[in-house]
Amino acid sequence: MTGYQPMQTLYPLSLLTQLANRHLNGCLQISSRGVTWSIYLDKGKLVYATNSLEPFERLDRQLTRLSHQIPTLVGAVPSHLATFRASQSAQNSDYQAICWLVHNQYLNPPQAAILIERLAREVFESLSLVRQGDCEIIESGEFTQFPKFCWLDISLLTNHLQSQLQPPKFSVSTSTVSFQSRASRLQNESDESTNESTNSIQDPPRQFNDSINSHHESPVKNNYTIACIDDNPSVLKTINLFLDAENYSVVMIDNPLKALMQIIRYKPDLILLDITMPNIDGYELCSLLRRHSLFKKTPIIMVTGNSGLLDRARAKLVRATDYLTKPFTKSDLLKIVQKYLP
Repeated sequence: MTGYQPMQTLYPLSLLTQLANRHLNGCLQISSRGVTWSIYLDKGKLVYATNSLEPFERLDRQLTRLSHQIPTLVGAVPSHLATFRASQSAQNSDYQAICWLVHNQYLNPPQAAILIERLAREVFESLSLVRQGDCEIIESGEFTQFPKFCWLDISLLTNHLQSQLQPPKFSVSTSTVSFQSRASRLQNESDESTNESTNSIQDPPRQFNDSINSHHESPVKNNYTIACIDDNPSVLKTINLFLDAENYSVVMIDNPLKALMQIIRYKPDLILLDITMPNIDGYELCSLLRRHSLFKKTPIIMVTGNSGLLDRARAKLVRATDYLTKPFTKSDLLKIVQKYLP
């Protein structure tokens, strides 16, 4: 270990850029809420990025996408990768699987580089949401024994992602009327490109184990499923109590860092999203969801104790559907839910 800092406020993309500028050799590891990200750098360039959140499901998704252009990936590859999946507790097993694909000529090195870049974009999406956690820089260890297929520019990756996540800038010195008009105009102009490279959130994994307890999910009772994302268990219980009484199926997510995968898995009809959480920015999560084709039109209700004009405008800029202010009553909650799920 060459450096360690305890639980702290983090800006992972900025940190990565700094390390790249220092031409770091090694692995940056960031841990938060039970998820660990590992970013491998060689002279400041990214050679691989992964995290502990179903790495082989992520690899499967990206290989499936590539298989439309690379016929050699069709057929036997999934069964061969099962061997690596069975041993995925071993460090770098997902990267070893990529090396195996190249060694056995299912991929050539340039194709492996494309795969690694797509995986990195997906890993960076979730990493960008981290706001607090543990951070350390370690030696690359046995990773140095594996062949390298690319050296990606960190600044290009992070700048592109930040441009996708950040809402347009606006001045706060305008009048209320002109401010609202500008926010409305910016919202209309904020339609996202459906370019493949910026839509890394893919189909749900076949299996997904997370920290959500079984009692967090109510049995399906009607055709409407509502996802609630909040790190406060008492808020989740209150929302569940209110909605369960009205026969809605409720999926409660208490680990926001795993929210993306859970939402993709359950495909809810409406999402209640807390804005202020210690490890994640609700606005950024909303922006990521809107970039996925499944959730471009799903009602997303931002839940927060802030009711100022700036907060409401920012919610509009990330294309949130509506706003629910805490504290709220059962009547308040049902009114806004039934507005979009009549």
